[in-house]
Amino acid sequence: GGYEDVLRSIRVPALVVSIRSDVLYPPAEQEELATLVPRGELFRLDSPHGHDAFLIDTDALSEGIVRFRKRVEEG
Repeated sequence: GGYEDVLRSIRVPALVVSIRSDVLYPPAEQEELATLVPRGELFRLDSPHGHDAFLIDTDALSEGIVRFRKRVEEG
């Protein structure tokens, strides 16, 4: 199958991070990933730093990861 079939076969929870200003991996692509992975969740990071936001805005990213992990652990 294609990549959509592969993504739909993922059975573990997945956090997909979308950065508003990222031109390397545009938000629309991240939204598609989160939609196709059955247990996928989208976290939107609003940052002007583009793709490097995950290196710069670590506090905001960490908060999103912590919230996701809590939801996963709670079931």
